[in-house]
Amino acid sequence: MPGRHKQDLVQKMIAAQSELQRYLILHKAKGYMADSDSAQLREILFGLCSTLREQFPLFRSILTQEEVMAFQEGTGALTTAALCLMGGKHDCPRFVAVDTAKLEQNLKIVQRATGYLTRNHTVQDA
Repeated sequence: MPGRHKQDLVQKMIAAQSELQRYLILHKAKGYMADSDSAQLREILFGLCSTLREQFPLFRSILTQEEVMAFQEGTGALTTAALCLMGGKHDCPRFVAVDTAKLEQNLKIVQRATGYLTRNHTVQDA
């Protein structure tokens, strides 16, 4: 059963990664994002990070040290991305100015972590 928890959380990380990537694409195309869009993504990311931290102990024992580090790096990057989405309402309260470079950097970390975790499924995960 711990392997199932791992797979579920990796899939949730991949979904969050896709949401963050979509947000960045829209932000680059429009040049801004509405506060509601940023708030929605922020809540998704914080919710997932909370879930990851709660459920991680359930399957940590079946992970290699590298997988533990990948989960920790991915969770940290998602948390940092969520924090980036908290500020930026100083000039106009309806739109958020975010540090897209920082979001992109964290997206790359999440992509690397999920890539590593999806490549390293073992028989124990099934």
